[in-house]
Amino acid sequence: MKITNKKGFTLIELLAVIVILAVIALIATPIIMNVINDAKEGAEKDSAYGIAKALETEIAQTMALNPTSTPESTCKVSNITSTTITCGTLSASYKGSMPTPIDFTFENGAAQAGSTVTFGTKVYTLQDDGEFKKTA
Repeated sequence: MKITNKKGFTLIELLAVIVILAVIALIATPIIMNVINDAKEGAEKDSAYGIAKALETEIAQTMALNPTSTPESTCKVSNITSTTITCGTLSASYKGSMPTPIDFTFENGAAQAGSTVTFGTKVYTLQDDGEFKKTA
């Protein structure tokens, strides 16, 4: 009587496992990529919101320290560096992703709807409800 030792998997079983794993990878990859893109978009919107709030806070602090002063009725953001944003005569510090170009309009101390921020090829526009929406 001949005793054979059959341990391990056959080639067909290994190929079946590989095919199943490949199908799972093909299904999961687009889902993961969308999650990554959504996270990037969310971070860009948060940066745009942070820039607007940094300048609004600077305007409010200036008015609180000098109650007789009034903010410029309208100012456009200019002179953007990696840590400072200038709007009219005010400068605000900001730490985060700095978009270029940036086109914020502030009236009476608040960012106005229609202000835009660009990150690479993506443009976000401030809506009437205070949220940034991807427009391009």
